[in-house]
Amino acid sequence: QLADLTTLFLGSNNLESIDVSQNAKLVFLEVQNNPIPSLDVSNSPDLRRVRAYNTSITSIDLSANASLDDIRLENNSLIDLNIQNGNNEIITTFNTTLNPNLACIQVDNVSYSVTNWTDIDAASSFSTDCEVIDFNDSNFEAALLADGNINSNGDAFIQLSEATTFNGQMDVSNENIADLSGIEAFTSLTDLRC
Repeated sequence: QLADLTTLFLGSNNLESIDVSQNAKLVFLEVQNNPIPSLDVSNSPDLRRVRAYNTSITSIDLSANASLDDIRLENNSLIDLNIQNGNNEIITTFNTTLNPNLACIQVDNVSYSVTNWTDIDAASSFSTDCEVIDFNDSNFEAALLADGNINSNGDAFIQLSEATTFNGQMDVSNENIADLSGIEAFTSLTDLRC
């Protein structure tokens, strides 16, 4: 399984899958320009560089990679990115542009990320908690997304952090709602009108 591998450059091929789960010593990984849909680097704690741009990756969790200083994930199909690894301050290269469905990037410190990482799409934002709430009723979800006091970052999801910090009136009356699943996340809600 190439257990001693520290450097793996597989860019610009036609690889549809890459398994590095047994490469615990991996430091440099470049898999750009390949149609891979996923990449699991959770077993590579010494990883410093991930270059996986121009792929088909939809989700990547880099929270187990505290040595990362170079992340290039532009032009993918990302919808989920977690880089909350406890050591974001050492990241000098960060690019997630051209990922139109990446609404939330989970990080250690929002202020630091906003100041230092500008190569993100306008629709993307940084948060310390990107967990989103699943709603069973599309009318309920649409009403909450349209409310700027609830959907404070204006994206296409209601994050758990938005729900738990909202402490006002929720007026979703006359919205033809049949199911209030998801309301339990609004732990500080003071007034519900449905």
